[in-house]
Amino acid sequence: MKKSPLVSVVMPAYNHGRYIARGIESVLSQTYENVELIVIDDGSKDDTWAVIESVRARSSRPFVAVTQANQGVCKTLNRGIAMSSGELVAAVASDDYFLPDKLRRQVEVFASSDDSVALVHTSAFLDYQNGAPLEDISGSYLPAVGRCFDDVLTQRVRVVAPSMMFRRSAHDAIGGFDETLAAEDVDFFVRLAAADYGFAYLPEPLMVKTVVEGSGGSQLRRLIAVHERILEKQAHRLTSERREALRALMYRHLIRLALGGGDYGLA
Repeated sequence: MKKSPLVSVVMPAYNHGRYIARGIESVLSQTYENVELIVIDDGSKDDTWAVIESVRARSSRPFVAVTQANQGVCKTLNRGIAMSSGELVAAVASDDYFLPDKLRRQVEVFASSDDSVALVHTSAFLDYQNGAPLEDISGSYLPAVGRCFDDVLTQRVRVVAPSMMFRRSAHDAIGGFDETLAAEDVDFFVRLAAADYGFAYLPEPLMVKTVVEGSGGSQLRRLIAVHERILEKQAHRLTSERREALRALMYRHLIRLALGGGDYGLA
């Protein structure tokens, strides 16, 4: 890898007028300088596009911004990545934001790794928007490290999705994000692992994830069917016995999530 590879940051945006200026500015103010930013307003119904244009007009650093009819996050991510040029790609929701050294620290990990490492992720702070201090989630979950197909598939290990940076070559090799799924991040990680790529992890929180009421990650009931689809997409590489064993492990994790969220009926 070149000493200072171009990093493309793709930021899909939908109804995040309240947050998006902060997210854009966090990318443009990174200590790592070889960065291109692509922001796509995915048919927002609030003032998201107006805020994007305002930030672009006053910014000393140029970035690409486009608006489109609503396509959903997977199609928007794939479009943004297709528009980008970086050897490395970071994808982040427009209500989240990076801390200043995030991209630099991840590039350093890639520089010291071989091409089998496809993705580097980090820990994060959670912002519940209630006036409480940011919550450091380091140590509260098992991170995906190395080659870990079974553990990623069953969700025993975790990647904080908006913290990820990945090699474009690996993204292209597995065909990008599946535009038919709601849980685009989990499926993407599973397919990287299935292709025998490795994961690397930085345990320090290098970004802030905003917890928004009704966000997709909190809708566990809806995600159960998605997890079943992700498992079935891998059925061709599994014996029936192994598939059922992995399904049992997957549901064990989902039960814990339901209990942790207080949804005892679902559990």
